[in-house]
Order: sequence, then structure tokens, then C-alpha cells
Amino acid sequence: MKKFYSIFLGAVFSLLAVSCFPETEQDNWTPGATDDAFCYGVYFPVQEASGAHTYDPEMDRSVTITVSRANTSGAITVPFTTTVSADGVFQFGTIAFVDGQQETTLTVRFDEAEVGTTYSFSVQLDDSFVAHYGTGANAFDFSVLIVSWLTFNNPVTGEPAAITINEGWWNEVHMGKLMYYEVNGVRTCILSSTEEGNGIWGDAVDATLQFTWYTKDNNAEGNNLLEVPKQYFGFDYDDWASKPVGEATYPIYVYDYYWYHIERATSGIDQFTWMEFAKKYGNPDGGYPIGYYDGNGGFYFNLRYYIPGLGGFSPDPYEFVALADGFTRVDYSLEMAQAGVPNAGKVPVSFTLGADVAKVVYDFKEGELSNINTERAISELKADSENAVTATGVYEFELEKTGVYTLVAAAVDAGGKIQNSASTLITYTAAADAEEKATVISGGISSAEKYVPQGVNPDTSLEVYIYGTDIVDAKFAVFSMLDIVGDAAGCQATLLASKSVKAEVIDLINGDGYVDVVTGLLPGTEYYLMVYASNGYTETVKLYGSATTSGDPLPIYQTFTIDSYDATYELENAAAWLGTWNYYAVDYYGATGLREYLGKVNITASETPTEGPDDDGYYDEYVVVDGLFPNAVVDGPAYGYETGNCKVEMDVYAGAMYAFAATTLDGVCTIHTYAKAAGGFYNGVTYYAAFIPVLDGYYAMVDVAGSQYDFCGLRVIQTYVWDAFYDMLLIDPAKDDLAPSSVKVAVDNARKLYKESAAEFDNAVMSPKGRVSAIAESYKEKMNSVRAYNTVAGVKGERPVKSATVKSVTYRGVSTSRSISNEETRL
Repeated sequence: MKKFYSIFLGAVFSLLAVSCFPETEQDNWTPGATDDAFCYGVYFPVQEASGAHTYDPEMDRSVTITVSRANTSGAITVPFTTTVSADGVFQFGTIAFVDGQQETTLTVRFDEAEVGTTYSFSVQLDDSFVAHYGTGANAFDFSVLIVSWLTFNNPVTGEPAAITINEGWWNEVHMGKLMYYEVNGVRTCILSSTEEGNGIWGDAVDATLQFTWYTKDNNAEGNNLLEVPKQYFGFDYDDWASKPVGEATYPIYVYDYYWYHIERATSGIDQFTWMEFAKKYGNPDGGYPIGYYDGNGGFYFNLRYYIPGLGGFSPDPYEFVALADGFTRVDYSLEMAQAGVPNAGKVPVSFTLGADVAKVVYDFKEGELSNINTERAISELKADSENAVTATGVYEFELEKTGVYTLVAAAVDAGGKIQNSASTLITYTAAADAEEKATVISGGISSAEKYVPQGVNPDTSLEVYIYGTDIVDAKFAVFSMLDIVGDAAGCQATLLASKSVKAEVIDLINGDGYVDVVTGLLPGTEYYLMVYASNGYTETVKLYGSATTSGDPLPIYQTFTIDSYDATYELENAAAWLGTWNYYAVDYYGATGLREYLGKVNITASETPTEGPDDDGYYDEYVVVDGLFPNAVVDGPAYGYETGNCKVEMDVYAGAMYAFAATTLDGVCTIHTYAKAAGGFYNGVTYYAAFIPVLDGYYAMVDVAGSQYDFCGLRVIQTYVWDAFYDMLLIDPAKDDLAPSSVKVAVDNARKLYKESAAEFDNAVMSPKGRVSAIAESYKEKMNSVRAYNTVAGVKGERPVKSATVKSVTYRGVSTSRSISNEETRL
């Protein structure tokens, strides 16, 4: 049976001599007297016997402790004192040395120790035999738990189950095994790999995942809960960004939500025990997923990772699943939801059945039932009811009259036994009432010029207004003309995925009307307003427009990608980058969502020598960039929180300037790359982002790898302030946006891209509408300009609306009408 232990690290003292010197005044030190004859420098060396241990009940119940001494002259017996956790359990031998013996042993027996109880003792050597300034520890701690280590077995073969381990960080699959011991119904588990030389993450270090399994019968929540305390995961992350591989490594730790919050010391959560935390915060009632055992061979975890040297915590939890072979898993899950508004007197309802659900029996109850009445209605369902569905899908139901209903249902297995249940609210409109219950909504979009006295910029803002009757839910968004023409369905999907407006906005829509200003738009661009609304019985999506923001479409409002690379303006070497640049970027913590002027960036030569050429003939030249993080604190409170100083060393290579270093030159701030598409910051991938030439005098940070993540910004982390920006842009001050030639370059560039898109379809056989849509889609991809805006400035008022109805469209399988204001627009 494998013996698990942790090494006790005792106090380590500097070795000055083998004798015991008397204590002296620090300021008046003089050599001590002759060595005390009884002071032999006895100590406990570091050894496996120390620390916590588990013993199998069949093992010999004893521990042998090594004791050493520095002065080997003479035969001695060393006195010691003991502290024990329980009387009568431990029997201690003696510590005796013969003349000339440097090492001996102390044997401690614990034959009276009971299974399932932890016992401990501490041994303290007599001070007269210990060197005050000698090496080693003068105390020894030991604890023991006698339990049987059990294996998690295949129920068919009875042998240890082969466990398939799916981890969600590296997206790897490994094979493992599970061992555990149980005390008072709580199981302490060790999950390890069966692949020789590999941990459960495929590392050379044979790391294991240790967790506690609170079985269903032994916790108040009545669930199989899994606790994962913080632990080293056996993988060293190479700090390639600042040092050669192998010279600097960072350990990775893993733990569940509870220990994650303790690590962060967040909101006093650490005052709870783990079980209290699970009860208070764990799903389904709380906000954090807690690991669980499904009762049928499946272990499910939501783990956080922590890398101390590379920026801290993972942005999201990662799923970790261990599935044991030999278990016959069953899935009696059942989900239901109204799949759209009623059409022609039929309401669509989606049913999602687990793999082992033979059928679902159901019933519609009039009104919104209370929890008690819902449970009663479910209990009345019969497994042999004729009202049943047998497969996952969307089903249409015709009910007696318009109103709100509670749909109750139960999942039935192949043997005719009810295994699960569910309920959901249904809003139904009878065919005869459809016209009466139709959603009434109208709106429009126009210039924001009249709000200039209130500080609104009409170059980046437009007014929107929405009116309705008996509206209970509404959403709205503003899209560019290019997006509407190129991907109207995508715009509608974006709208429906957005958040609903607040209750106070609904009140305004149903009253005198809701009027507001949408900000964060692009200058000189045409926009439409799209509105979703429902009165609880029917719903509709309508399009209103258009209106154009004032101003010219300046380059600072364009979105650049690797496809924007223009070698015409490529800088030849690092020397061409030196000097002062105007700096624009989107402040991650700001409110506009647009690039703003953030000040000057100064680029100077680095002391790091040039490297190369490489196999492609390129050199690595290094520069120092100062000013990318104007808000970052460098010196801290002792120096008055001086800001704007985080200097970053960057690599000039093949015409681009890479955010290469993961640590700023001050050695305090750490750099991460911002992934726009994924909406988060990433460690260790700074080399994916670089400044490239996009226009004459314009150098934008883009994802030079052309990855799906769109790395286009940086974040700096320091103890006091986090500073983050994306869509970063360096501009030659002589060629900034205010120069007419730059505006002409931007417009000419946009026209060039559009002509390239149009040429792609010159010989294509398609309808005029299809050709326009295809060109728009191609141009959109080139410009990467898909945006949705619903940031409002808070201006409220009243405005008349004039609308005209156009042809009906299909939305969620339901025919609805779509309106625009002022004039008809055909897509």
C-alpha cells in the first residue's frame, strides 16, 4: 500500500560551531567560554518520517525517527519532552548515541490508535543538548491517520475502474485511476494518471488531483459534492517572454471557487466553511458552480487556475470531468420553453429530452401556479397519459382561450416510471384574438444636433425614439447601413441576444414615449434603429431609419486588422520608430467605446543588442516605448503614486513592432494581451500583437497571427492600478487626423477596398440584391466593421413619429410586420 506523506520543514539555523555558546550582548560580543561538555548539537534532520501520514490498518503501527548530532564524542542519552493529542496512544523509545556515533533513531509505537481517527505528537529536544547556533531542527512533528485506501471499482468487473479524464484548459484527454479513504462518510480522494511518466495534465511530473467527496448521505444538502482545495498541479509554465526556456518557470495551482475566493480574500467569503459556502453560493440557488459526483461514475469540477508569476487567476473556470468505465449512465433530464409567440392560434413549445427519457407526459393548467400548486399538478400526471411527446423538438399546441398557462410535464423511462419533472409559463393567444393582441410599437432615428448644448457630439451620436402600447419587453440597437445590408439576420440575432431595457424605459415607451441619444457611433456613417418588442402575447422586430452622423469618417474610427497591412508605409528599421507619436486607443475601463487621444508616446533605443539575421533574413531590434499606460502607478504610495511611467521593451521585426516583453522595464508591472473577439486578457501571447503600418503615418496594433481572437491591445497589472487599452494606434503628429491629406487617404482606402469587393462578383450570376449583399459582406470582412451600439446618454423627451409598413418577414417561424420611418427601404 502506498504511503502518502508531506515532509516537515523544521527551523533551519546557521551553522556557526558545533558547541553551544552562552548568550551575549549584541553590542558587546566576545567569544564564549569553552564548549559545554553536554552540548552535542543534537538535531532532527529533514526526513520522510515527519509530517502527516496515512497508514493502512495492516501496516506496522510505528514510526522510526532519525536523530543526528554534530559532536560525536562520548556516549549520551538525550532527554526530550513530548506533546500528544491523546493519552495512552504513543509509546516513546529513547534517544541514545554510543561513542563516535553521529546518527541514531527514536522509535515511537501507536498500537492503540483507532482506525479513522487522526493522532499527533511533537518531540522537543532538551535545550542543553541543542546547539543554539547549530544546524537542523530541535523539534519533530508527526501525525497519523489509520485508514484503508480503497479503489473506485468498475461495477461489472470489480477491478479498479479506468477513468477517462477530460480537462478543459489544455483540452486534453488522459486515463487515470481513483483511490480514496472514508472517515465518517467523507471521502478523501486522489485522482492520478495511469500513463507512465505523466501527471493528469500530461506533464512529466506525476501530479495528482486531490479532492474531498462529501457523499450524498453525509451532508445536509443531500448531494454528492466535491471540494478541491488549493494545490500545486505539477506543471511549470516557461516564462519565455523574459527569459530563455528552462531558466524561469512558474508553478500552476488549481482550486475550486471557495478556495479561489479565499485566495482573493473577497467579501469575507473565507469566514464560511466549505460546506456553508456550497449551501449559500453553490448552484442552483447560488452564483458559483460546485463540483459534484453524478452517482453513476462521473465526477464534474469547475476549476480555477493560478499562476503567481504570470498575472494571477484564469479569467474563467475550466471544466474538468472524470468518467469511470463500467457504469451504465442514465439521462432523465427534461427542459421546456416557449419557442415563440402563438401563430394562427398555435403556440410553439420546445422539449429537450434526456437520452433515457422514453416519453414526456404533460398538461396545461390555466394561470400562473404557485410552487405548491405546481407540485400538486405534477403529482397528478400519469405515466400512461395520452398527452405525450416522445422526442426532442418543437411542438405546437392549440389551447382553449387566450391567457397565461403553466405547462407541467414529467419524464417517463422505458419501464413506464416517472423519473423527472419540469414546468414553464406559456403565454397563449387564440387565433380570433391575434389582431387584438398584436404588438403595437413604432420608432425612429435622427440627427443629434439639437443636443449639442448638452454636450452631445453629433459626429458620434444620433437620437432614437420609441413609442408603444402595453409593451412588457423591449430591446433596441443601432446598426450601420453596411451591416444591415450585408447581414440583416446577423443584426437581428445581435439585437435578440442583447439585454432588455429597464422597467422605467418600458414605462416611458408606454407613456409619452422614450427618447434618448445613442453614443459611440462613427462619424459620417449611416445608421438604422432596430427594435424588438412584445406585449406578452405577440412579439415583433421592426427596423427604422436611416440617419447619418455628421463629420468625416476619420482613420481613428476605423477598425484595422492584419489585412490592413500596407507595406508602402513600412518602417525600415528600429531607428525609424524612434521619436514621439500621437497615441490613440480605446480605454478598456472607459465609457465611449471609441478611440480617444491619450497623449504622447516616446520611443527610444533599447540597451538590448540586436539579434539576427534569422533564417528569413530579418533582425530583432529592441526599443523602449514609454506612455502606453498613462494611468498605471509605478512607484506606489511611498513615492506619492507617480503615474504614467510603465516602460515596455518592444521588438521591431520585419516592419512591425511587437509587444514582446511580458514584464515592463521597471520589473514591477506585468503585460497581458487583450483579445477583442474573446473579450479578455491573455498571458504569454504578447507576441501575437504588433503595431503595423496601415496608412501613411498610421500604425495600428493588430493580431499579426490572424487568429480568431483579434489581439489588438494590452493591459498592465501593478499592485495599485490596472491600465488597459485596445485598438491601439500610433500616429505621426505631422499626419494626424486633422490633416486633410490623412482624411483623403482614409476615404481612398475605403473606396479601394469596396472596389476590390465589387470586382470579386463582376462575373457572378446572382440577383441584384444578392450581388449587393455579397459585396457588402466582402467589404465588411475587409473593414472588420460589424458593430452594435446601445450606449445611451440619458436624454429623455417627446417626439412625433411617422411610420410606414413594408413587407412581412419571418422571425422565429412567425410572420410579423417590420416598419421603418419616413420612407420605404427595401433590403
